[in-house]
Amino acid sequence: MPANKNFFYKHFVVFSFLLILMLTALPVLAQVNPVTNMKAAAEGTGLTGFTLPGLIGSIVKGLLGFIGVIMLLIVIYGGFLWMTAGGDPSKVKKGKDMIIQAVIGLIIVLIAYAITTFVLNTLLGLK
Repeated sequence: MPANKNFFYKHFVVFSFLLILMLTALPVLAQVNPVTNMKAAAEGTGLTGFTLPGLIGSIVKGLLGFIGVIMLLIVIYGGFLWMTAGGDPSKVKKGKDMIIQAVIGLIIVLIAYAITTFVLNTLLGLK
């Protein structure tokens, strides 16, 4: 029975955090109407035209930014697991492994973001 409580607790904490994260983003999302404010949204991102590469680039950059935030949260959660391990070697190893994997993921996301930015700047002629 205790394993079931632990499972519920972990998922409740993660779900609650994601819910709070989404609720804080709702006011921002409600202000932008992509149909009527597309030009303003494009100017805000540095993309001045309605080109297909610009639109795809904005979507890719947004997704990479979101994935970067998720990876950062995984690093924090791994640190939390490590700090609350209480000397249990399996929990310490799990926390360390989670941090290492998340840092590797962050590096991959940053490289992908840099490549995307370079390709977009080359395609769109931005500086």
